[in-house]
Amino acid sequence: MKRRFYGISFLVTALATLAMSGLARAGAQEPFKGTSSGTVTITSINFEEGAAGVIHTHLVGVGHATHLGRFTVETFVDIDIATDTPTGNWVLTAANGDQLFASFIGYPNGGNFTIQGGTGRFQGASGEYVQVIAFALAPPWPVGSSIGYIDQITGWISY
Repeated sequence: MKRRFYGISFLVTALATLAMSGLARAGAQEPFKGTSSGTVTITSINFEEGAAGVIHTHLVGVGHATHLGRFTVETFVDIDIATDTPTGNWVLTAANGDQLFASFIGYPNGGNFTIQGGTGRFQGASGEYVQVIAFALAPPWPVGSSIGYIDQITGWISY
């Protein structure tokens, strides 16, 4: 009887240790790096009375990143003309359909992203990354124009 009790105690202790080590790994920050390229289209420019206005853009592209593999990206970005600050919400879609969601506040040649979950293996994900972007043409860009871009992203992700 004592032998069985010790065996069960050992098994419970071993399972608890494995479970705790899995939880520790689940929240670990892992490097997140990649590149993408595509086009940014200027969809409209809105001016409000007494305000500088907002430039509305639509970005589509493809890329490759750690944890995502090959992915597509699509977003709508608004640029406040007075502050030259772009903002938006990005959706990065992996080849299997899993999506990673990120909010963005930027500056003319990139921005800071906050990962806010996703679908599939990215459900509950968090993290941050920085994007450095280069455009094929320097602004200003007229409404309706499509401009090529390439970017590089570097940061971390946690599951």
